[in-house]
Amino acid sequence: MATIGQQLTAAENGYKRYLFMDSNFNYSNGWLNNSGSDMISYTEGSTVRFNFYGTSLTVLVYSWSNRGNMSISIDGQEPLAYKGYHSANANNYVGFVATGLTDRWHTVIITVLSSLGTLRAVDVQSNGLGISTYDESVVKKDRTLILHNDKYKKWNPEVKGGYFSVVPAMTSATTPTGIVEQSSIWGSGYEGFRAFDKKLNVHANGAWHTGQTNGAVPQWISYDIGKLKRVVRVAITARVDSYVTTQGVKNFIVQAYENGAYVDLAEFNTIPWAAGETRTFDFNNSKHYQKYRLYIKSTYGTSAFAITEIDFLESVIDSSAHWSAYDTETISTFHDFLEWGMEDRNIFERKSSELPPIPLINITQNTTSHEQGSAYSQSLNLSKYTSIQSIKM
Repeated sequence: MATIGQQLTAAENGYKRYLFMDSNFNYSNGWLNNSGSDMISYTEGSTVRFNFYGTSLTVLVYSWSNRGNMSISIDGQEPLAYKGYHSANANNYVGFVATGLTDRWHTVIITVLSSLGTLRAVDVQSNGLGISTYDESVVKKDRTLILHNDKYKKWNPEVKGGYFSVVPAMTSATTPTGIVEQSSIWGSGYEGFRAFDKKLNVHANGAWHTGQTNGAVPQWISYDIGKLKRVVRVAITARVDSYVTTQGVKNFIVQAYENGAYVDLAEFNTIPWAAGETRTFDFNNSKHYQKYRLYIKSTYGTSAFAITEIDFLESVIDSSAHWSAYDTETISTFHDFLEWGMEDRNIFERKSSELPPIPLINITQNTTSHEQGSAYSQSLNLSKYTSIQSIKM
């Protein structure tokens, strides 16, 4: 088994090596091909993302004295740091090893923590499905299997058919439609509407920059659509230059305006951004609102900051949420229920109801001679009724 700091010139028995130029690796801005040896990045916060199948993963680096530290997050778990330099200037050094994972698809995000970052290759089990492009949905396990009326059933959540912006390319705070407002601005050329102008490659006259003296967090920026829309995704593009290391958004809340006040729809924490990087943030929202805003609670610095682009998006529904029945032969073993059996019962719509009176049975004749009064008894089928809140007699 590979160990951290070991030079591994070829994949171990039972593993297959995927070099850094594989098309399934999704590199953010800032990565460069280092003369065919590895991919390197001088930009803190730059990332590489991919999926892999199997129970273990080995990450290899081009060990060199100027290589910095990286972190890796598997299946959205807390990132773990690892080194890019291991005692010698040579290729194919083991930087990180993960074992004992569930035999399925996993997501991976590698982030550069200090310049400069490196990726040489990854080794995964050769008897699996290898690696694929990054798709975070693979870790959202379908744990809704139940046996109901002699049929195996699962819950099919809403399927979105695509995302569409509810914001046009704004040329001022009120044109062509809607209203953009913000908590502060740096000055002329940095107004909030410039974060909605659909321009991704400029800073001055193309980004919202908070105020010179009052631009520290918290800050906010809003867009009033002018009509009701159900927004379920936000896209953010970070500042396009090196200042992104201290001006990237760290923690923010998506809010909607209702009855004279803002309500929180979702809150997000981020990892450091690469210059000009665009990320999308999905959230559940069952209601239609006219006005949405981002409330920025913290950044990676302490002063004013800039955001190049923001977008609010709605979705088209291809399929509404519903229950469907499995083929009887599809689910057959105890292990199937351990793997796929329902884990969260919150998907059921729970209703409070009052049961009709249930007559009690007089069991006074069963009492002992020293007991006084009358005794009654009745049973209730708890397989049908849960969360009993009160009993009236």
